[in-house]
Amino acid sequence: MDLVPSKAISDALFIVGLFLFVFIVIDLAIAAFRYGISATSSNKGMRAGVMSMVEKQINSKDTILYDAGAGWGGLCFALSRKFNNPVVGLEGGLAPWLLALARQKAQNNTHVTFKRTNIHKVQYENGSIIVAYLCMKGIQELYETLSKQDGHFVLISVAFAVNNIKYSTKHEAKDLWRTPIYIYNINGQNQKP
Repeated sequence: MDLVPSKAISDALFIVGLFLFVFIVIDLAIAAFRYGISATSSNKGMRAGVMSMVEKQINSKDTILYDAGAGWGGLCFALSRKFNNPVVGLEGGLAPWLLALARQKAQNNTHVTFKRTNIHKVQYENGSIIVAYLCMKGIQELYETLSKQDGHFVLISVAFAVNNIKYSTKHEAKDLWRTPIYIYNINGQNQKP
């Protein structure tokens, strides 16, 4: 029995791999054009800083943790390992969303849910914590989106501050770039400060 794959099988695998590579590159380019940033992985220091900030803000095991612009899902899985709260990863790009969803299914992680959606069209749960590693324009728009919704929200912004809005807390990640992490308490419409 010959254990070496035939030429036809290896050629087919190469074509499938090439197709997947091209698909991912095109999808990332479209997402970068549409959202101003493509799926960007957070480093270990950033994740640790975010975890520390979430831990200080979380007030119930029912508090929903959102990752707005979840990308490949790394931060969502880290949040679900540390906290016993529901975690919702929101991603607009098809390729990152599919990979995150596949990881979630492979790990049988019932605390994490991934949704392919525009983060500005989501109705966020009152009292939820929203973590976002977005470009400057994206974080500005997310702040405005949350300000127009009913409820109180905690927005944790990695790397970028919201223009002309004072943050309630600032933390520096222990990474090479000393990445700033900003906390905003947002009282949406019909909410008293």
